[in-house]
Order: sequence, then C-alpha cells, then structure tokens
Amino acid sequence: RFEGRMSPGDIRAFARMGAYESLLHGVGLVWDHYYHANSIAAALAEVGLCGVVAPTLQDIAGPGKDVWQDQLQATAELDADATYAQKGIFAALGPHATDTVSASLFKRAMDLAAACDLPLHAHLAQSVEEHRRAFERHGQSPVAWLKSMGALDGSLAWVFAHCLYL
Repeated sequence: RFEGRMSPGDIRAFARMGAYESLLHGVGLVWDHYYHANSIAAALAEVGLCGVVAPTLQDIAGPGKDVWQDQLQATAELDADATYAQKGIFAALGPHATDTVSASLFKRAMDLAAACDLPLHAHLAQSVEEHRRAFERHGQSPVAWLKSMGALDGSLAWVFAHCLYL
C-alpha cells in the first residue's frame, strides 16, 4: 500500500539519501531493485555512486503488476544510456520474486538477459509467504521452481536478495 503511493520524486529523494549513506559507509557499488528505476539511476548519478538498477518486473501481484511492459522498456532505456554507463550505472533485469512473477515473465526476462548480456536480480525465498505460495502454485520450493525453468543452470548471471527461507 505504501509503495504504490510513492512518486518518482519521493523515490529519487530516498535513493539519494541511501546512496549518500552508502558512500559514507565505504560502499562503492549498490544493486537496487525497485520501482521508478530512472529516479534511482538519477539519484545514484547525482551522488556519484556506481550501481546496478533493476526495474521491478511483476505480473501476478505487487504495485507494478500492471506496468511490467513499461518496466521492460525502462530496463532497455537504462541499458542503452551511455551517460549512465559512463558514471558506472548499469541495468539488470528484475523479475521481482517467485510469488509475484509468472513463469512466462521469468522466462521472458531470462531470454532478454541472455540476448542482451544483462544480469538478473530477484528476491528469492524472501518470506515464509513466498515459500508457501511456491508450494501451492508449483508444488515445490522457490529454488526448485527456478531450477525447473533452467534459471539456475549457470548460463545466466543472477543476484538473489534476501534468501531468508532457502
């Protein structure tokens, strides 16, 4: 509910503060997976922090479920932006999580990652609810489901966040 009410300006302001705090603590590169990716990339550039930004892809649930095609476009635009690349800001494909992204969108993201040589960033087994939903929908854990789709065969570069319920 809260995330759906945040404007691109709100996200840019919060991302700017997070980037600044990261620099204060010696972090030189961040991975971010959120909504309004252009706002995040702009904030990183303003602060001078390098990063990989994954626009959130989701089509089953979540605030971005009705705009996943726009998020794919945002990924392509960020990937093609030479100014951001020069500043150390790059794109990743961001299928959100196994309970908010369909198999078809996961596969589409994986195909695009392979074709465009982009990494993928996803939240994996981040909650007991996600784990439970994976068994309800697929009869297996989030990790087993991704493995069954070929996501974990070593051909793609992934960064998985949270992983609390592996």
